This record gives sequence, C-alpha cells and structure tokens, in this order.
Amino acid sequence: TVEPGLPARLVLRAKTGRQIDLHPIVIDELGNGWQEIQAGAWGLYPADGLGGKGAIAGQPVNCLTPDLQLLHHLCYVWNEKDRQDMAQLAARFGLQLPPESQS
Repeated sequence: TVEPGLPARLVLRAKTGRQIDLHPIVIDELGNGWQEIQAGAWGLYPADGLGGKGAIAGQPVNCLTPDLQLLHHLCYVWNEKDRQDMAQLAARFGLQLPPESQS
C-alpha cells in the first residue's frame, strides 16, 4: 500500500518490480495543476513546472520538469530509492541537491 493513496496518487506495479507513480491533477484557467492531497487539502503544480516531456515504453508523455520534480521531493525525508532517483535526476539535468542528500 502506498501512502497517501487516492485521490492524491496511484502507484501501479508490475510483477517484475517496475512501477509508475501517477498524481492526478486538475488544471485551472492559468494552466496550474492542483492535486487533491486529502479532503480539503490541495497541492500546487505551477504551470511552468508542467512542461516536462518524457517517454513510457517509447511513447511520449507530458510530465513535470526536472526542477519541479526535485522541488516536490524536498517536502519529505528521502529513503534510499529517493536518494538514487534524485541523484540521477540531478546528474542528468544539472540540478543542485540539498547538502544532506549528498552524504
């Protein structure tokens, strides 16, 4: 079980261990995304952070920019997988990680 679950996020896992973590958002008239975290609580995805491009199984998909992905990861304590993911993201896109994550 993933916390939080719906409506904030849905994680799909294959038997092979691969997974995708989906965060449904509502787009407002300014292009910002809003994620319902729990009843009455919402998280903001600024419009300029929603212009990322990626691919799943070779198919193009819209996603967060690397900067916004890192920003959202700064809101909680990282586990080992988060440290690995953020180190790869930082290396690929030239992002600066917080000092504690680099030890």
